[in-house]
Amino acid sequence: MFLFNFTAQKEAFRFLANMPIFQRVQRGGDKDFNCSTNDPNATVAFWMKKGALPWKKRELKPEKLVRKGDVFTLLKIDSNDAYSYRCQAVSSTGQTIMTPKSLYGSYLLLIDGQLSVVAYQV
Repeated sequence: MFLFNFTAQKEAFRFLANMPIFQRVQRGGDKDFNCSTNDPNATVAFWMKKGALPWKKRELKPEKLVRKGDVFTLLKIDSNDAYSYRCQAVSSTGQTIMTPKSLYGSYLLLIDGQLSVVAYQV
């Protein structure tokens, strides 16, 4: 008689979307940032940073940033939106992750094909 002990491996906490670091958008256009994770009970937030200033949560505003589920949409993008952006998620077990994982540590907007901001700090 053979006994097998199959222990289910729990998948590592991660973001579901694999978005490119450079996000292209036309001036006046909208851009989605998908912060969905594989933990349906995770809490997510959308962060922004300008230059050497510290990261801060981007607050929801009906005319500028809206949220549907775990997807944040930046509306009517213009040069005032020249920030670095990233998602942060906290799992139901308290693990924190941020995206994207890159040299820049953030999504950078290309507005009308021009790099609008460069951030070197993670």
